[in-house]
Amino acid sequence: MKIAFDLVSKWFVRAAWAPVAVVLVQQLFSRSNETDLLMHFFGGAAMAFFFYQGTLVFDSLLGRPLPILRHLLVLGLICGVVIAWELLELTSDRLFDSRFQASISETMGDQFCGVLGSTVILGGIAVIERWGRTTASHSERH
Repeated sequence: MKIAFDLVSKWFVRAAWAPVAVVLVQQLFSRSNETDLLMHFFGGAAMAFFFYQGTLVFDSLLGRPLPILRHLLVLGLICGVVIAWELLELTSDRLFDSRFQASISETMGDQFCGVLGSTVILGGIAVIERWGRTTASHSERH
């Protein structure tokens, strides 16, 4: 149990700041519809970073998957989070008349921007990883 706690705490120290920062920015500065899609984009990006760091921390338990499998796992987790988030908004609208979801197109836009944000981050990570492997193999040859 201690090992699991140590891994989870390491993961949260490394990565929880990203989604927390997005939520704080949204709560403090942007409570308007004009920034909604942007916040979903950054939320997806932050969650991708969070889950990606989790896959790195849990390598000792999961083994070291191929980079493409790690990226697909994170993308799948993001899609699940995006759907769950919108379902929670729908539930809140139905139970508490909160009016988070203005329309189907607004909801689909939110989902698209969340997945797009995560894809951008994962693409950036893939480029950095590839550059690191290329640089390392180049320096080994010389």
